[in-house]
Amino acid sequence: MARVPHRLEWVVLLLGATIILSSCKTETKSPVPPGKLPSGAPAPVRNTAEAPEGGWCVEDGAGSRLVSLEPLGDGFNLCGPEGKSQGQVVVKDDKVELMEQKQLALKVKAKDDGCKLHDGQDQVLIEVKRKDNGYLVKDAADKEIGRIKAKDAGAYKIYDAGGAEIGKIKPKDSGLELEDPSDKRLYRVKGKLPARAGAFWGIHGLSDQQKVALSVYFSKWE
Repeated sequence: MARVPHRLEWVVLLLGATIILSSCKTETKSPVPPGKLPSGAPAPVRNTAEAPEGGWCVEDGAGSRLVSLEPLGDGFNLCGPEGKSQGQVVVKDDKVELMEQKQLALKVKAKDDGCKLHDGQDQVLIEVKRKDNGYLVKDAADKEIGRIKAKDAGAYKIYDAGGAEIGKIKPKDSGLELEDPSDKRLYRVKGKLPARAGAFWGIHGLSDQQKVALSVYFSKWE
């Protein structure tokens, strides 16, 4: 005749069965693959601007480096001629911010007909408006300081406030080159940057920091 287990043995048997069942459930549960969201989880919030794909630098006509931008998070580390950091450029939903020593120095913000560049106190310094097949650039006093016009083969021409041609910026294998009307090199951009963005390096009256902020903005929008 089979022996009936004692009360203590029943407890041990029940605990063992519980552990086995729990283990089976853990093994049969489908893990969430890396980069995938569990069913019912909210979608992550993403910026409408794409993250920078690569860095670029600007040289003068003689080949001396003026600035360089190295990818850093959702923006760039801005370096001077000697490679020393001068601040960070942050790309956001509808604007670009240039930070110096963790303080806002410049901001380019989208508008219906172009964009505006503000200083750290939110004062407008530069306004860029779409005009015909290019852009009209104006200063804080609403005075025109230059124009950018699209030409053939992805090139753009830059004009001063009086309408005189400053030069032409065109794509090259290694980036962009801005040449004056006599084909003398004024600037060279090494790296991936659209010609419409690099064209701001030919506008007189803009600081290098302002050119950087506008170049980054126009490389992401417009």
